Amino acid sequence: MSMAASLQPLVINPHTYEPVLRLDAPYQNIIIIPPRMEDVEPSVVVLNDPEVYPWMGIGGPDNPYTKENAQVWIERVKTVSDGILREIKLRNNREETGFQVDGYIGIERGTWAEIIELEERQRLVNANHRMEVGDKELWWQIGYYLSPTHHSQGTMSAAIGALINKWAIPRMGAKKIRATSFNGNRGSMRAMQKNGFVLAKTLEGCVQVQGEEAKRDLRILEWSLGAD
Repeated sequence: MSMAASLQPLVINPHTYEPVLRLDAPYQNIIIIPPRMEDVEPSVVVLNDPEVYPWMGIGGPDNPYTKENAQVWIERVKTVSDGILREIKLRNNREETGFQVDGYIGIERGTWAEIIELEERQRLVNANHRMEVGDKELWWQIGYYLSPTHHSQGTMSAAIGALINKWAIPRMGAKKIRATSFNGNRGSMRAMQKNGFVLAKTLEGCVQVQGEEAKRDLRILEWSLGAD
């Protein structure tokens, strides 16, 4: 079997030889690809944008977000993606040989970062990690961010849909996925709800965000394969 066939529905970019996942029309100029170290500086720009960093959730990046922060993060996810193509990034394919980094989307096993009690969180994580891929009780988790240049255009809705329907379901056997969103992040909520996520619960005053006095409410959203 050829490499291209083994990676379906990914295709190989003939210019960079990277596996890419292209979004459906009208977002066909957007592709999801593995992370690369040359994306350190563009990610610093996006994650220091005041329309992005306040919404980054539990365990989100430092503010200001430095080049060193970005290098550590991308090295970590690149190590994983190089092995199993699990962490992937969003790009705008403006030309055949040129890219503009517009955001990030990734999927991993659930972390339950919202649970403050460390022993309980670790119990859930350990139990989840013992499950085999495809287990109906295994929880996955998605996270993402998007440059303000693409806000309110349906881009992230399309990216989430592509990640779930073209990759997570057929290649990872995903049946349950979690996501989180701060109260007030209407764009993120809409993007998830358009893809079948439902609000499971709201944790009031759950997260202390850097630079803010009051703690924020956190919404937990869940997706299940075959749910209405």
